Amino acid sequence: MISETYLKLLKSEVKKLDDLTNSSFEFETVLQEIVDNKKYSALEFMKRLGNSSNNDRFPKIKDRQSTVLELLYKYLGSRLIDSEYAILKEINTKSFDELSDELNSLIGLENVKKEIEDLVTLTKFRKTREKIGLKN
Repeated sequence: MISETYLKLLKSEVKKLDDLTNSSFEFETVLQEIVDNKKYSALEFMKRLGNSSNNDRFPKIKDRQSTVLELLYKYLGSRLIDSEYAILKEINTKSFDELSDELNSLIGLENVKKEIEDLVTLTKFRKTREKIGLKN
């Protein structure tokens, strides 16, 4: 999943932060808490990052701050998307015929059923034209 790619990049940057600060802010520890979904860990990470970048003893942190924050946001966002996608894949294992049968078993909705039937027919027609080299 894409979140693993961002996590790998983020871990690399966070290790550099810990190296620059002699681990005094324990960024890697807090990142692991983020990975483990510990409540408020992302906020704690951002707080520590802000404190370290404002600390005169670590001037190079400021240069890395935006990169680390961007990777954190990308990781958190992609992790959410990966999770939602996995749920969607589990839920949606029905074939088109099964879904069509379910729709047709419902009482009423005749206009909806007819519209879907027309769209399916149109799609099949266009695919057939495409296969024989005609424009749609």
